[in-house]
Amino acid sequence: MGYFKKNKISFKFQVSSFRLMLFFLLVFFMFSYLFLFSYDVRASIGLSVSPQKFDLLVYPGDSYENRFKLTNRSDAALPISIRAMPFGAEEGTGEMRFEKIDPDSPSLWFSFEKQEMILEAGETRSIDFKIEVPFDSEPGGYYVFVYFEPRFPGHYFEKAGPKVIPVIGVPFLISTTPLLLDPEQGKEFEVLNFSISKDERAKVLENFLNTTLNSARYSLASVGVVQARVEKTEVFLTQKTPFSFNVKIKNNDIYHLKPFGTLFVYNIFGKKIGEAELKGQTILPGRSREFNVFIKEEETGFMGRILNLASLGLFKSELDIKALSHVRGELYLTGGNPSLTSFSLTTFYFLIIFAIITIIIYFGRKRIRLALKVLLKK
Repeated sequence: MGYFKKNKISFKFQVSSFRLMLFFLLVFFMFSYLFLFSYDVRASIGLSVSPQKFDLLVYPGDSYENRFKLTNRSDAALPISIRAMPFGAEEGTGEMRFEKIDPDSPSLWFSFEKQEMILEAGETRSIDFKIEVPFDSEPGGYYVFVYFEPRFPGHYFEKAGPKVIPVIGVPFLISTTPLLLDPEQGKEFEVLNFSISKDERAKVLENFLNTTLNSARYSLASVGVVQARVEKTEVFLTQKTPFSFNVKIKNNDIYHLKPFGTLFVYNIFGKKIGEAELKGQTILPGRSREFNVFIKEEETGFMGRILNLASLGLFKSELDIKALSHVRGELYLTGGNPSLTSFSLTTFYFLIIFAIITIIIYFGRKRIRLALKVLLKK
């Protein structure tokens, strides 16, 4: 009995010793991290530059001069390198994509007062630059990204911990054009797609409805009931009133442009039930870009809801779209604004329920009257 009691006391002592040792190890680790290894903690690094973007029109053979203001917001001096790199854009997303520097690259048009320098902590320095466009440059858009990269000694990348190097840059959108340029008006850009977002649509029923409608139209055209040339009909079926739209715009011009406009949604009576602004990003020449537009529903009140129900769930959406070009000014589409028709299944289901209730009341009105008489007598 004494043997087990002795072993029990010894086991408790060992557990207490282990806990004490674990506590001292934890304290030692924290002390080592905060004090002994503090020499490896680097100063915070930050840069800022202004202006942050240039959108220029420079004629072939001319030059453009300006300056950057570069500020070292770090706690230590930074060696800085300045480089120029041509860039393009990814199809659809418009994300920046760097390109190779060839003998005709627009990045070679740039010259800087200094390309290597040291900025002291908190110092702001003005850096002059010059862009010279060759005489034989083809009319069009040229795109260059000038970036400022800190350079660090080799020991910065040693020891533990990831190192983040802040690289900042300034995009240059340069347009060159002859003094006399006669563009083909109305064809500088086009809307490739204008549709309701897929997550709001009933795709199976929608495909069936569109197939049926188009087959009927072609059948009527074949017997001369409608015009022989029949355009494809596309009706969108939505779960509720449409509020999310996809717009895909292509830039057919040789210069970059920025689309903008307003999207409206109307019911069958022409009453506006919502609108939203399209504030597009810059689209480079020959590229397309997709935008998502969300409609903000207007407060229609009780009568407005009644009108929406009376519209049988039919809605018309119209896109009033324009574009702004640094060279050509404001641009418009030819052939009118794109539009689409949609049908809300929520309203459809409500109308079906309403019709069923009406039919039940109509055919069962005698029984309803009899039941009411009995209830009144009671």
